[in-house]
Amino acid sequence: MSKRDFTKYIHIGFPKNFSTSLQRGFFSEHPQIMHLGIGCQNNNTKYYNEKLTAFMEMYVRYSKNFIYEDNEVKIKEEFNKLFQIAENDKNIKAVGISAEILSISFSPQDVDVVEKANRMKGIFGEGTKIIIFIRNQMDLLQSFYRECVRVGYPYSYKTFLDYQYKYHAKAFSSDFLYDKSIKLYSQLFGKENVIVIPYESVKDLSNGQLIKENKKLKILNTMCEFLNIDYVDLKFEYHNASISDSETVYKQELNQKYPHDISNITYDFIESHRLNDYFENELKISHFKPDFHDVKIKRKSLTEALEMTNNMGKRSIDYSCDEIIRNRLYMMYAESNRKLMQMTSLDLTKYNYPF
Repeated sequence: MSKRDFTKYIHIGFPKNFSTSLQRGFFSEHPQIMHLGIGCQNNNTKYYNEKLTAFMEMYVRYSKNFIYEDNEVKIKEEFNKLFQIAENDKNIKAVGISAEILSISFSPQDVDVVEKANRMKGIFGEGTKIIIFIRNQMDLLQSFYRECVRVGYPYSYKTFLDYQYKYHAKAFSSDFLYDKSIKLYSQLFGKENVIVIPYESVKDLSNGQLIKENKKLKILNTMCEFLNIDYVDLKFEYHNASISDSETVYKQELNQKYPHDISNITYDFIESHRLNDYFENELKISHFKPDFHDVKIKRKSLTEALEMTNNMGKRSIDYSCDEIIRNRLYMMYAESNRKLMQMTSLDLTKYNYPF
Protein backbone atom coordinates (compact mmCIF):
# COMPACT_ATOMS: atom_id res chain seq x y z
CA MET A 1 0.00 0.00 0.00
CA SER A 2 1.42 3.37 -0.98
CA LYS A 3 1.15 6.83 0.52
CA ARG A 4 -2.41 7.48 -0.62
CA ASP A 5 -5.49 5.30 -1.00
CA PHE A 6 -4.10 3.20 -3.81
CA THR A 7 -4.24 -0.50 -4.73
CA LYS A 8 -1.99 -2.83 -6.66
CA TYR A 9 -3.63 -5.96 -8.03
CA ILE A 10 -2.79 -9.20 -9.82
CA HIS A 11 -5.55 -11.21 -11.50
CA ILE A 12 -4.18 -14.71 -12.12
CA GLY A 13 -7.19 -16.41 -13.77
CA PHE A 14 -8.08 -19.32 -13.84
CA PRO A 15 -8.61 -19.81 -17.60
CA LYS A 16 -12.14 -20.02 -19.03
CA ASN A 17 -13.38 -17.82 -16.19
CA PHE A 18 -14.17 -14.46 -17.84
CA SER A 19 -10.47 -13.57 -18.08
CA THR A 20 -10.54 -11.93 -21.52
CA SER A 21 -13.81 -10.16 -20.75
CA LEU A 22 -12.36 -8.78 -17.52
CA GLN A 23 -9.18 -7.72 -19.28
CA ARG A 24 -10.94 -5.98 -22.17
CA GLY A 25 -14.18 -4.90 -20.53
CA PHE A 26 -13.23 -4.05 -16.94
CA PHE A 27 -9.56 -3.60 -16.11
CA SER A 28 -8.68 -1.68 -19.28
CA GLU A 29 -11.95 0.33 -19.30
CA HIS A 30 -12.50 1.43 -15.71
CA PRO A 31 -11.45 5.11 -15.39
CA GLN A 32 -9.88 4.60 -11.95
CA ILE A 33 -7.65 1.70 -13.06
CA MET A 34 -4.30 1.88 -14.80
CA HIS A 35 -4.23 -1.57 -16.34
CA LEU A 36 -0.87 -2.95 -17.43
CA GLY A 37 -2.24 -5.89 -19.41
CA ILE A 38 -3.30 -8.27 -20.78
CA GLY A 39 -6.12 -6.56 -22.68
CA CYS A 40 -4.44 -3.25 -23.51
CA GLN A 41 -4.63 -1.65 -26.95
CA ASN A 42 -8.00 -3.36 -27.57
CA ASN A 43 -6.08 -6.59 -28.00
CA ASN A 44 -6.47 -10.00 -26.34
CA THR A 45 -2.71 -10.55 -25.99
CA LYS A 46 -1.13 -7.12 -25.45
CA TYR A 47 0.27 -5.57 -22.29
CA TYR A 48 0.80 -1.87 -21.53
CA ASN A 49 3.91 -1.69 -23.69
CA GLU A 50 6.32 -3.92 -25.59
CA LYS A 51 8.66 -4.26 -22.62
CA LEU A 52 5.94 -5.66 -20.37
CA THR A 53 4.83 -8.07 -23.07
CA ALA A 54 8.39 -9.42 -23.33
CA PHE A 55 8.90 -9.48 -19.56
CA MET A 56 5.68 -11.37 -18.80
CA GLU A 57 5.51 -13.69 -21.79
CA MET A 58 9.15 -14.78 -21.68
CA TYR A 59 10.93 -13.91 -18.44
CA VAL A 60 8.10 -14.49 -15.94
CA ARG A 61 6.53 -17.36 -17.84
CA TYR A 62 9.39 -19.37 -19.31
CA SER A 63 12.83 -18.29 -18.11
CA LYS A 64 15.12 -20.44 -16.02
CA ASN A 65 15.92 -18.89 -12.68
CA PHE A 66 19.41 -17.67 -13.54
CA ILE A 67 18.13 -16.02 -16.74
CA TYR A 68 15.33 -14.36 -14.81
CA GLU A 69 17.77 -13.18 -12.15
CA ASP A 70 19.99 -11.63 -14.85
CA ASN A 71 17.02 -9.55 -16.01
CA GLU A 72 15.22 -8.98 -12.71
CA VAL A 73 16.54 -5.46 -12.11
CA LYS A 74 15.30 -4.05 -15.42
CA ILE A 75 11.97 -5.83 -15.03
CA LYS A 76 11.38 -4.29 -11.60
CA GLU A 77 12.55 -0.87 -12.80
CA GLU A 78 9.99 -0.87 -15.61
CA PHE A 79 7.14 -1.93 -13.34
CA ASN A 80 8.13 0.58 -10.64
CA LYS A 81 8.18 3.36 -13.22
CA LEU A 82 4.62 2.51 -14.19
CA PHE A 83 3.53 2.13 -10.57
CA GLN A 84 4.87 5.65 -9.95
CA ILE A 85 2.98 7.06 -12.94
CA ALA A 86 -0.22 5.55 -11.57
CA GLU A 87 0.43 6.82 -8.05
CA ASN A 88 1.08 10.34 -9.29
CA ASP A 89 -2.25 10.44 -11.14
CA LYS A 90 -4.89 11.45 -8.58
CA ASN A 91 -7.63 9.91 -10.75
CA ILE A 92 -6.07 6.44 -10.58
CA LYS A 93 -6.92 4.27 -7.58
CA ALA A 94 -5.64 0.90 -8.77
CA VAL A 95 -2.86 -0.42 -10.97
CA GLY A 96 -2.13 -3.99 -11.88
CA ILE A 97 -1.96 -6.87 -14.26
CA SER A 98 -4.07 -9.80 -15.45
CA ALA A 99 -2.53 -12.97 -16.86
CA GLU A 100 -3.88 -16.52 -16.89
CA ILE A 101 -0.34 -17.82 -17.35
CA LEU A 102 0.18 -17.14 -13.63
CA SER A 103 -2.40 -19.74 -12.59
CA ILE A 104 -1.37 -22.67 -14.80
CA SER A 105 1.58 -24.22 -16.58
CA PHE A 106 -0.15 -24.56 -19.93
CA SER A 107 2.83 -26.06 -21.73
CA PRO A 108 5.83 -28.16 -20.69
CA GLN A 109 8.01 -25.08 -21.24
CA ASP A 110 6.20 -23.05 -18.56
CA VAL A 111 8.01 -22.66 -15.25
CA ASP A 112 6.12 -23.91 -12.22
CA VAL A 113 3.29 -21.71 -10.93
CA VAL A 114 5.08 -21.42 -7.59
CA GLU A 115 8.06 -19.81 -9.29
CA LYS A 116 5.77 -17.46 -11.22
CA ALA A 117 4.06 -16.41 -7.99
CA ASN A 118 7.38 -15.70 -6.32
CA ARG A 119 8.49 -13.60 -9.30
CA MET A 120 5.27 -11.56 -9.09
CA LYS A 121 5.78 -11.06 -5.36
CA GLY A 122 9.23 -9.65 -6.10
CA ILE A 123 7.76 -7.26 -8.67
CA PHE A 124 4.58 -6.12 -6.89
CA GLY A 125 5.50 -6.42 -3.22
CA GLU A 126 3.46 -6.48 -0.03
CA GLY A 127 -0.22 -5.59 0.13
CA THR A 128 -1.02 -6.48 -3.48
CA LYS A 129 -4.59 -7.64 -4.04
CA ILE A 130 -4.87 -11.09 -5.65
CA ILE A 131 -7.94 -11.99 -7.72
CA ILE A 132 -8.68 -15.67 -8.39
CA PHE A 133 -11.69 -17.03 -10.27
CA ILE A 134 -12.39 -20.75 -9.96
CA ARG A 135 -14.80 -23.13 -11.68
CA ASN A 136 -16.06 -26.67 -11.17
CA GLN A 137 -13.00 -28.63 -12.27
CA MET A 138 -14.85 -31.30 -14.23
CA ASP A 139 -16.68 -28.63 -16.23
CA LEU A 140 -13.45 -26.70 -16.61
CA LEU A 141 -11.64 -29.71 -18.09
CA GLN A 142 -14.29 -29.98 -20.82
CA SER A 143 -14.15 -26.25 -21.50
CA PHE A 144 -10.38 -26.31 -21.54
CA TYR A 145 -10.39 -29.24 -23.94
CA ARG A 146 -12.34 -27.07 -26.39
CA GLU A 147 -9.81 -24.29 -25.89
CA CYS A 148 -6.91 -26.67 -26.50
CA VAL A 149 -8.52 -27.84 -29.73
CA ARG A 150 -8.90 -24.21 -30.77
CA VAL A 151 -5.13 -23.79 -30.46
CA GLY A 152 -4.13 -26.98 -32.22
CA TYR A 153 -4.80 -30.04 -30.04
CA PRO A 154 -5.45 -32.91 -32.49
CA TYR A 155 -6.73 -35.72 -30.23
CA SER A 156 -9.98 -36.91 -28.63
CA TYR A 157 -11.31 -35.89 -25.23
CA LYS A 158 -10.57 -39.41 -23.97
CA THR A 159 -6.90 -39.04 -24.91
CA PHE A 160 -6.86 -35.55 -23.39
CA LEU A 161 -8.28 -36.76 -20.08
CA ASP A 162 -6.02 -39.82 -19.96
CA TYR A 163 -2.99 -37.57 -20.29
CA GLN A 164 -4.25 -35.09 -17.70
CA TYR A 165 -4.52 -37.84 -15.10
CA LYS A 166 -1.59 -40.10 -15.97
CA TYR A 167 0.80 -37.15 -16.05
CA HIS A 168 -0.97 -34.88 -13.57
CA ALA A 169 2.30 -34.49 -11.67
CA LYS A 170 3.39 -32.28 -14.59
CA ALA A 171 0.18 -31.56 -16.56
CA PHE A 172 -1.94 -28.47 -15.96
CA SER A 173 -4.73 -30.59 -14.44
CA SER A 174 -2.84 -30.40 -11.13
CA ASP A 175 -2.98 -26.61 -11.31
CA PHE A 176 -6.75 -26.98 -10.83
CA LEU A 177 -6.10 -28.12 -7.24
CA TYR A 178 -7.30 -24.70 -6.12
CA ASP A 179 -6.42 -25.05 -2.47
CA LYS A 180 -2.73 -25.14 -3.36
CA SER A 181 -2.73 -21.94 -5.44
CA ILE A 182 -4.86 -20.07 -2.90
CA LYS A 183 -2.62 -21.19 -0.05
CA LEU A 184 0.43 -20.12 -2.05
CA TYR A 185 -0.84 -16.62 -2.80
CA SER A 186 -2.20 -16.21 0.73
CA GLN A 187 1.22 -16.98 2.15
CA LEU A 188 2.96 -14.57 -0.23
CA PHE A 189 0.54 -11.65 -0.14
CA GLY A 190 -1.59 -12.21 2.97
CA LYS A 191 -4.88 -14.08 3.23
CA GLU A 192 -6.77 -10.80 3.62
CA ASN A 193 -5.52 -9.70 0.21
CA VAL A 194 -6.79 -12.74 -1.71
CA ILE A 195 -10.31 -13.00 -3.11
CA VAL A 196 -11.66 -16.26 -4.56
CA ILE A 197 -14.72 -15.95 -6.80
CA PRO A 198 -16.50 -19.06 -8.07
CA TYR A 199 -17.54 -18.72 -11.71
CA GLU A 200 -20.93 -20.15 -10.78
CA SER A 201 -21.55 -17.43 -8.17
CA VAL A 202 -21.66 -14.63 -10.76
CA LYS A 203 -23.23 -16.43 -13.74
CA ASP A 204 -26.63 -18.10 -13.87
CA LEU A 205 -25.84 -21.41 -15.55
CA SER A 206 -29.51 -22.07 -16.27
CA ASN A 207 -29.72 -19.20 -18.77
CA GLY A 208 -26.10 -18.18 -19.32
CA GLN A 209 -26.71 -14.66 -18.02
CA LEU A 210 -24.49 -12.74 -15.63
CA ILE A 211 -26.14 -12.25 -12.26
CA LYS A 212 -27.34 -8.79 -11.23
CA GLU A 213 -27.84 -7.57 -7.67
CA ASN A 214 -29.44 -4.17 -7.03
CA LYS A 215 -29.14 -3.42 -10.76
CA LYS A 216 -25.40 -3.97 -10.67
CA LEU A 217 -23.51 -6.80 -12.34
CA LYS A 218 -22.33 -8.94 -9.45
CA ILE A 219 -18.99 -9.76 -11.06
CA LEU A 220 -18.11 -6.07 -11.56
CA ASN A 221 -19.45 -4.93 -8.19
CA THR A 222 -17.44 -7.62 -6.42
CA MET A 223 -14.28 -6.51 -8.21
CA CYS A 224 -14.87 -2.81 -7.50
CA GLU A 225 -15.47 -3.40 -3.82
CA PHE A 226 -12.35 -5.55 -3.52
CA LEU A 227 -10.17 -2.97 -5.32
CA ASN A 228 -11.75 -0.09 -3.41
CA ILE A 229 -12.87 1.76 -6.54
CA ASP A 230 -16.22 3.16 -7.63
CA TYR A 231 -18.74 0.97 -9.42
CA VAL A 232 -19.06 1.96 -13.06
CA ASP A 233 -21.73 0.48 -15.31
CA LEU A 234 -19.36 -0.75 -18.00
CA LYS A 235 -20.29 -2.55 -21.20
CA PHE A 236 -19.13 -5.98 -20.07
CA GLU A 237 -19.29 -8.53 -22.86
CA TYR A 238 -17.54 -11.64 -24.14
CA HIS A 239 -14.33 -10.90 -26.03
CA ASN A 240 -13.12 -14.46 -26.49
CA ALA A 241 -16.22 -16.57 -27.07
CA SER A 242 -15.66 -20.28 -27.45
CA ILE A 243 -16.26 -21.90 -30.80
CA SER A 244 -19.31 -24.16 -31.03
CA ASP A 245 -19.21 -27.86 -30.18
CA SER A 246 -19.60 -28.73 -33.85
CA GLU A 247 -16.77 -26.42 -34.92
CA THR A 248 -14.63 -27.98 -32.19
CA VAL A 249 -15.18 -31.47 -33.62
CA TYR A 250 -14.24 -30.40 -37.13
CA LYS A 251 -11.33 -28.30 -35.84
CA GLN A 252 -9.91 -31.27 -33.92
CA GLU A 253 -9.87 -33.30 -37.12
CA LEU A 254 -8.36 -30.43 -39.09
CA ASN A 255 -5.59 -30.07 -36.49
CA GLN A 256 -4.27 -33.44 -37.64
CA LYS A 257 -4.09 -32.09 -41.18
CA TYR A 258 -2.89 -28.57 -40.32
CA PRO A 259 -0.75 -28.87 -37.15
CA HIS A 260 -0.04 -25.67 -35.24
CA ASP A 261 0.73 -24.47 -31.69
CA ILE A 262 0.03 -27.43 -29.37
CA SER A 263 0.58 -29.84 -32.24
CA ASN A 264 4.14 -28.51 -32.56
CA ILE A 265 4.87 -28.27 -28.88
CA THR A 266 8.05 -30.38 -28.73
CA TYR A 267 10.20 -27.77 -30.43
CA ASP A 268 8.05 -24.66 -30.28
CA PHE A 269 5.95 -22.55 -27.93
CA ILE A 270 2.18 -22.40 -27.75
CA GLU A 271 0.91 -19.21 -29.44
CA SER A 272 4.50 -18.19 -30.12
CA HIS A 273 3.34 -14.95 -31.78
CA ARG A 274 2.91 -13.65 -28.23
CA LEU A 275 6.71 -13.65 -28.00
CA ASN A 276 7.26 -11.31 -30.96
CA ASP A 277 7.94 -8.34 -28.66
CA TYR A 278 10.53 -10.40 -26.81
CA PHE A 279 12.32 -11.47 -29.99
CA GLU A 280 12.25 -8.03 -31.58
CA ASN A 281 12.95 -5.83 -28.53
CA GLU A 282 15.00 -8.06 -26.25
CA LEU A 283 16.92 -10.30 -28.63
CA LYS A 284 16.85 -7.78 -31.51
CA ILE A 285 16.02 -10.44 -34.07
CA SER A 286 13.06 -11.18 -36.28
CA HIS A 287 10.76 -13.97 -35.22
CA PHE A 288 12.29 -17.36 -36.06
CA LYS A 289 9.29 -18.29 -38.21
CA PRO A 290 7.35 -16.33 -40.83
CA ASP A 291 5.24 -13.75 -38.99
CA PHE A 292 2.15 -15.27 -37.41
CA HIS A 293 2.69 -18.62 -39.16
CA ASP A 294 0.68 -20.58 -36.59
CA VAL A 295 -1.92 -17.85 -36.23
CA LYS A 296 -2.63 -18.02 -39.95
CA ILE A 297 -3.00 -21.81 -39.81
CA LYS A 298 -5.29 -21.53 -36.80
CA ARG A 299 -7.49 -18.88 -38.41
CA LYS A 300 -7.66 -20.83 -41.67
CA SER A 301 -8.73 -24.03 -39.94
CA LEU A 302 -11.23 -22.19 -37.71
CA THR A 303 -12.83 -20.71 -40.82
CA GLU A 304 -12.86 -24.12 -42.46
CA ALA A 305 -14.42 -25.71 -39.36
CA LEU A 306 -17.22 -23.15 -39.44
CA GLU A 307 -17.80 -23.79 -43.15
CA MET A 308 -17.91 -27.55 -42.51
CA THR A 309 -20.47 -27.02 -39.76
CA ASN A 310 -22.65 -24.97 -42.10
CA ASN A 311 -22.22 -27.27 -45.13
CA MET A 312 -21.89 -30.73 -43.64
CA GLY A 313 -24.09 -30.46 -40.56
CA LYS A 314 -23.63 -30.01 -36.84
CA ARG A 315 -21.81 -32.59 -34.76
CA SER A 316 -21.49 -33.14 -31.01
CA ILE A 317 -18.29 -33.49 -29.02
CA ASP A 318 -17.71 -37.01 -27.79
CA TYR A 319 -16.98 -36.59 -24.08
CA SER A 320 -16.80 -40.32 -23.45
CA CYS A 321 -13.73 -41.35 -21.50
CA ASP A 322 -12.26 -44.00 -19.25
CA GLU A 323 -14.53 -43.86 -16.20
CA ILE A 324 -11.71 -44.98 -13.91
CA ILE A 325 -9.62 -42.02 -15.09
CA ARG A 326 -12.55 -39.64 -14.71
CA ASN A 327 -13.31 -40.88 -11.19
CA ARG A 328 -9.67 -40.61 -10.15
CA LEU A 329 -9.62 -36.98 -11.29
CA TYR A 330 -12.92 -36.35 -9.54
CA MET A 331 -11.57 -37.69 -6.24
CA MET A 332 -8.35 -35.71 -6.64
CA TYR A 333 -10.36 -32.50 -7.01
CA ALA A 334 -12.79 -33.45 -4.27
CA GLU A 335 -9.96 -33.65 -1.75
CA SER A 336 -8.66 -30.27 -2.89
CA ASN A 337 -12.11 -28.68 -2.65
CA ARG A 338 -12.65 -29.97 0.87
CA LYS A 339 -9.37 -28.39 1.91
CA LEU A 340 -10.33 -25.15 0.17
CA MET A 341 -13.64 -24.93 2.03
CA GLN A 342 -11.78 -25.41 5.31
CA MET A 343 -9.46 -22.52 4.35
CA THR A 344 -12.21 -20.13 3.24
CA SER A 345 -15.89 -19.33 3.82
CA LEU A 346 -16.82 -20.73 0.41
CA ASP A 347 -19.53 -23.38 0.11
CA LEU A 348 -18.68 -25.14 -3.14
CA THR A 349 -21.22 -27.92 -2.61
CA LYS A 350 -24.08 -25.69 -3.77
CA TYR A 351 -22.31 -25.38 -7.15
CA ASN A 352 -21.89 -29.17 -7.44
CA TYR A 353 -18.09 -29.07 -7.29
CA PRO A 354 -16.41 -32.43 -6.71
CA PHE A 355 -16.71 -33.04 -2.98
